Amino acid sequence: MNRKINLKIVLGLCMVLSIISCENDDLKEENYLSSRPGKLFIEGYAKNDTIQVTVDDVLITDINGDKINTEFTKKVSIETSFIYQNTSKTVKFFSYFGKKRTELKSFRLNPPEDQPQFGDNIENENIMTFFAAPGIFIDNVYQYNPGVFSDASIDQVGFKFIFPAMNYISKSDYKGKLDAIITSFRGTELGVVENIGADSFSDFIEFPFTAPPFVFIELVKHGTKESYIPGETVKIRKAIKKNTSGLIVLNEEGNEDGSFKEVKATIDLTEYFDY
Repeated sequence: MNRKINLKIVLGLCMVLSIISCENDDLKEENYLSSRPGKLFIEGYAKNDTIQVTVDDVLITDINGDKINTEFTKKVSIETSFIYQNTSKTVKFFSYFGKKRTELKSFRLNPPEDQPQFGDNIENENIMTFFAAPGIFIDNVYQYNPGVFSDASIDQVGFKFIFPAMNYISKSDYKGKLDAIITSFRGTELGVVENIGADSFSDFIEFPFTAPPFVFIELVKHGTKESYIPGETVKIRKAIKKNTSGLIVLNEEGNEDGSFKEVKATIDLTEYFDY
């Protein structure tokens, strides 16, 4: 009789332990699937600016020997790892230009929708690219490509334009698109680029290379001959080279007293990134 009772007790304990073991395995799998590892690669260039990046308000650090760096300038190449914990991650870019911390852009990284089998160690990799300068932040720079010339047998020049720093110094009330009227050094109109804005590059314009190697670019309100800055003619003198196709970032520059001075067209993304 006692043996039967003891056997029942042993069998009962085995069943309980088996249930607990299964529950623990289920819990481990549930915890794993809700704690997916992630990795973030950041490639970019900060021109005349200092950049900081946070993930959920924690600064990304770059460790090089004994040096721990949280501020990045010029060519930037960093990576960081994290755990999703079943929630998205918030990535923020900050500028420290002029000792003033300014948020430039924020992104959300979401956990992958496809769930791996328990035991797989798969990191969800994210890649971010950017170009930054005072008043300028362009993300996902490789979504853009320089224009392709329609006739490779002649010497040509071509541009696409973007103007993220519009009104950064001038504080103009005009918020619409701009046109760029391009003329040769001798005053011949070479073409007009329409609808230049802050968020994406314009259509491609191409024209024959002329000597001397300069063109003038006048910025006006879209569809008009009127400057976007009242009382100012915004005209840029730009050097050109044979058979070059540029991604030109227009930027406003100011005087020492902070007033508007001019618009420059000296930043070309093709000089900072391999397209």
